[in-house]
Amino acid sequence: MSKIRKNLSDREMIGSVEENLTFENMGDEEGVCSKTEKAAKKPEKVLDEGYLSRQAADQLNKALLEFKVSMFQKGILDYDFKISREESRIVLTAVPQKKNRT
Repeated sequence: MSKIRKNLSDREMIGSVEENLTFENMGDEEGVCSKTEKAAKKPEKVLDEGYLSRQAADQLNKALLEFKVSMFQKGILDYDFKISREESRIVLTAVPQKKNRT
């Protein structure tokens, strides 16, 4: 029985072993991707697609955060937004969240 060598890198331990492709380790059609590649492929936010300028998106996010904090201070935690359009205005209205009956 031979001794186990210590302080080896991952590449030295694994060697030329290749993993068999199964349903558990299958990637997209492009092949098997590492975790860092998957993290880099996160979908971009809709606001980054050009609908709003960066400044307008920041103002909108700030206003929504202030709204959320004020609702929390009032004790209202479960709400949804009703979105409507009135001529050149887009209106967000907080409405009570419907309870799911499951």
